[in-house]
Amino acid sequence: MEKRKLGAIDENLKMQIKALNIEDIETLAEDLFDMDSIEDLQQWLSKF
Repeated sequence: MEKRKLGAIDENLKMQIKALNIEDIETLAEDLFDMDSIEDLQQWLSKF
């Protein structure tokens, strides 16, 4: 079974990520290294 760093990502978060432009996706890819939880991802996405 695949283990994700932040655990399961729900459909709402997936939709938010898919809506990002390429530059924001690149930034997210870099920032993921500093994230420890889904809450960190939710906070990051709340900027958009």
